[in-house]
Amino acid sequence: MLIKNRRAFLQKKGSLALAFFAALVFAVPAYAQRQDSTAYLVYFASAGQTLEEIAALPFHYGDALDWPLLYYLNSEELAHLSTGGVHPASTPLKGGEWLAVLTHDEAKNRLASQNADPASAWVLHLFETPEKEKAYEAAAKIIRAGHFAYLVRQEKDGQILFRVSTGFFPERSHAWQAQEEMEKIAGTSGAWIAQPDREEFFLYAGHENRPTGL
Repeated sequence: MLIKNRRAFLQKKGSLALAFFAALVFAVPAYAQRQDSTAYLVYFASAGQTLEEIAALPFHYGDALDWPLLYYLNSEELAHLSTGGVHPASTPLKGGEWLAVLTHDEAKNRLASQNADPASAWVLHLFETPEKEKAYEAAAKIIRAGHFAYLVRQEKDGQILFRVSTGFFPERSHAWQAQEEMEKIAGTSGAWIAQPDREEFFLYAGHENRPTGL
């Protein structure tokens, strides 16, 4: 079933549909909706699930570290998540949230339709740390402020580091202009600007533009 607007669907759905989806514990994506030629899965969250768990599902991203993609795309639906010392990635959901999911494959299709080129993009890398919780909280702050952020896991000298990045900027000067604000939001310093490698670009750049009406 294809729908154009998740909220319109929620207003119109009948009691049978509600009972059916409420019965699902770890639901598979229920619907696909299209907006601006992009397909979005709609996932019905169960009570107690976390964004990490939902991101790790194989039909979503297969990696808990990609929870910021869900948090960014569903910022309105997830506005109730309280940080209170606990980042939203591991905060149990109330249950009943309808979350839009943009898969990596669909995000890549979006880039392909736009003839996007990593050579024309710039990223602001805020910092990297072995402390996953610190990286998580910084990413959450960036997203709560209305900006896109993503996390990358990498190994350096035998140590696992978590990098927090934001972008994607069409010009290096745009990233430079954003640096001070982003560091202030994240509470960090020492950010650096770089062009993303091809793999990272096609994995995350298509998730940046958040559509309206979801």
